[in-house]
Amino acid sequence: MVESNIHKPFDSVQLFDAVRVLTRLLQSARDYFGISIIFSDHLRRAKRRMVAIQYAKSDKQRLPFYKDLLKITGKTIGYAIRAEEILGELCSADLQLLGLLCEIKHYGDLARQVYDQAYRRVIQGETVPADQKVVSIFELAALQT
Repeated sequence: MVESNIHKPFDSVQLFDAVRVLTRLLQSARDYFGISIIFSDHLRRAKRRMVAIQYAKSDKQRLPFYKDLLKITGKTIGYAIRAEEILGELCSADLQLLGLLCEIKHYGDLARQVYDQAYRRVIQGETVPADQKVVSIFELAALQT
């Protein structure tokens, strides 16, 4: 076995990671740059759902937790899309804002992919082909740099 800096690619963990990273980026836009981005921080709720999924004993018990985690992730993706629009209008003169916009777009795209694969696998019962799976939103970021 080889040590790795990423955790196992569970859908619940990836959904939580997407919510965590996007929330952090949205808070940065609001707190450090003073941009009025309206969003709700669902991080605690997302973490509780992720942990509940991990400790559920059956798929039947996991399903409602997954549905709620998918709902939370969808809302957070929506906040990120609105932030992209706002930042797109403001970032022409500021390179730091442009960098933040690029990060939000990058992780927003990955969050949409993770959402899609989790929805297809858990809710629709599909087998997602390996070439369509996101193993880690962080590993992809490292490979692209």
